[in-house]
Amino acid sequence: MENKTVLLLNSSMFISQDYFKKRNISIQWGSQRVEQYILGLSSLKTNNVFNSFDSTIFTDNTIKNLSKVPYKIKQLLPENTIYSLSKNNKSGKKNKGAGLVENLKNCSDLISKFDYIFYFEPRLIIQDPEILVSFSEEPKKVFFSQSEQPGLYRTGHFGTDVKSLNNFLKTQDINKIIEEKITIEYEFYKFFNKYNPIEHNHSISRRNTGYRYKLKIDDEDAYENY
Repeated sequence: MENKTVLLLNSSMFISQDYFKKRNISIQWGSQRVEQYILGLSSLKTNNVFNSFDSTIFTDNTIKNLSKVPYKIKQLLPENTIYSLSKNNKSGKKNKGAGLVENLKNCSDLISKFDYIFYFEPRLIIQDPEILVSFSEEPKKVFFSQSEQPGLYRTGHFGTDVKSLNNFLKTQDINKIIEEKITIEYEFYKFFNKYNPIEHNHSISRRNTGYRYKLKIDDEDAYENY
């Protein structure tokens, strides 16, 4: 039987600036953050990534219901997109990794309807869509390492079978991640590395870091390879 694949887009679109100011964390917020999601989704659509997967799940922990999803965002997503929406980002405000784990756990029932999942943070601008297309055609565990930081996997994008992802999520305690200030990239590495996944150490996307320096969203210098 043919394996069913899903592209999961994990979003936290509406972030309060004030909260992160108290913690001295630089974060993209407001209308520029929404525009960044539009750019990221546009890059997926332009490169026909959505057509490669059996379905797409869009999840956001800062949006209460579908009527609150910006029109431009819905226009970019496939018509058959499955939405998983909630307004519960308390864990993510304390530890980004905890927010990621919590959102994936909240989507576990939807994810479990598929065999393989490719996770992608839609604020990223895809540069090498062939990685995602290849995964959809011949799905395997695919993770992205960083030569300058060994022992971790990037969590902006990765692919795996759903069973392994659900098993990983069972090992993660959200409160412990927050209390012990755990870096989730190391947790992914510790769990998935033993399966000898395909590892890429090159960049397949670009991410905006220029907001830290008040650069405009269309400024080429605002982006770095990821």
